[in-house]
Amino acid sequence: MSKIQSALEKVRDLRLGADGGPNLGRREADEVDTRDPMADTWVGIPQVNLDVMELARHRIIVGDSVHEVAEMSYKMLRTRMIRRMRDNNWSSIVVTSADAGAGKSVTAINLAISAAREPNQTVYLIDLDLRRSSLHKYLGVQPPAGDLTA
Repeated sequence: MSKIQSALEKVRDLRLGADGGPNLGRREADEVDTRDPMADTWVGIPQVNLDVMELARHRIIVGDSVHEVAEMSYKMLRTRMIRRMRDNNWSSIVVTSADAGAGKSVTAINLAISAAREPNQTVYLIDLDLRRSSLHKYLGVQPPAGDLTA
């Protein structure tokens, strides 16, 4: 038997189990798709470049030493929030208040940024205040054309 035939038989034996059926052990585990299942979803979303100075002016945590105490507070809040979400099997949270100007937008943005820094954590920040949306102003971006307004 030639070396080529021997190698082909070896490969066939690896693909087939001892009983001649398919080998469902190691071979299938090697073929598991390790790509992010959401990767294709993000392809169509345009990337936004944020101005760090604009963010800092609006008290948005950008990782500088000026907001170090606030950043630590948001990290603690993030940890508690994620733990409570996992314990209660929650998939979303809402940041709300009784009065305008209470800091909902800044809190929501900083909490979203802090949570997004966690590994294996997906964050969607959605401004549902259709009358007075403000997240885009704090982030220094223009809202997309055709946005919802009440």
